[in-house]
Amino acid sequence: MAYETILYGNMTPKMAAEYLRNEKISVPDFLETLQQMYPGKDLQRRLRQFYRKVLSDKKQRSVDRNIQNWLSGRNHPSDREDYFRIAFALGLTEAQLNYLLGVYTDYAIHIT
Repeated sequence: MAYETILYGNMTPKMAAEYLRNEKISVPDFLETLQQMYPGKDLQRRLRQFYRKVLSDKKQRSVDRNIQNWLSGRNHPSDREDYFRIAFALGLTEAQLNYLLGVYTDYAIHIT
């Protein structure tokens, strides 16, 4: 909502900077965002199963730890490819993937 206010609120750059200084703008929690997009109770299991199918055995332990960290709020994926994997694992739409990328990486899907 803050993004749209700045973008479509007919603000000058100075007004936008002032708005950002005065408003509390937070990034949504990664787990909560995923739970809104995928309401199933098997979120962690689905992610682990998908990653085990697409990655080598060597990386599975690391991936299990990463998934646990993502879902516990310690961090969120830093690799763009992980957002695509998460979207495929959970059956998310292109719009949902685009939202995840926009919020957590500042990059959206670019189709050429």
